[in-house]
Amino acid sequence: MTIIAFNHYWVIRWHWLLLNLFAVGILIGLSIWQWQRGEEKEKTLARVAEWQVKGSLNADALKAMNPAQLDGVHLQMPVRWLAPVVWLLDNRIYQGRIGYDVVIPVAVEHFHQPVIVNLGWVEAPVQRSDLPVVKVPGDFYVDGILRTRTGGLLLGQNLESSNSWPQRIQQVEFDQLYASLPTDMHQEYKDLYPGVVYQQQGTRFISYYRPVVMPPEKHRAYALQWALLALAVTIIALVASARRRETMPKPPD
Repeated sequence: MTIIAFNHYWVIRWHWLLLNLFAVGILIGLSIWQWQRGEEKEKTLARVAEWQVKGSLNADALKAMNPAQLDGVHLQMPVRWLAPVVWLLDNRIYQGRIGYDVVIPVAVEHFHQPVIVNLGWVEAPVQRSDLPVVKVPGDFYVDGILRTRTGGLLLGQNLESSNSWPQRIQQVEFDQLYASLPTDMHQEYKDLYPGVVYQQQGTRFISYYRPVVMPPEKHRAYALQWALLALAVTIIALVASARRRETMPKPPD
């Protein structure tokens, strides 16, 4: 199909038009997604900064406040490890080395839910079939950042079934982790607290967690990049379909 506009003939080929619209739609979607990610990161940094000004909280905050209100808070409290449960969060990279995050449930005095604590990073053995030997203290002091807004993309099986500890996991999924607890813990606790405390210091593991890895400005730069690519695809498509009037054959009388 050919139309005339702005002193040009525009040759429209429907399959190319649909392909162009599809490509531009994907690029615009990526741009919007990156922009939204930047907004989320900015809000996270603001929450963490606000909690830092207010100072650290103790276990009483877990009892008194909704978990969603506590995202980013700095917690300090004595806890007891619920032995022998240890989960190893897979595919964690630290300074170019592959390893695991050591994740455990802990009991908090006068609190009805175990709390998940990420103790930090440990290097993986050479053989994939081997798991690192981790030594977790029975009683210790939590000093870390609580994140209640967790989640991510999970590909494949999360929890590797095993009759012994530690167990390898791909992601912290509270329902699945609770289901893997020993039977006697199910009798004492009904579920897990919906949040993870990232220990900042005081353990033999490497504490490397940061609330935000990629800054908001970088997400916005990526958003602009995708938007410019969408614009470039549109311009190329317009140029490819344009023909000057004088170069087109005259229609028959």
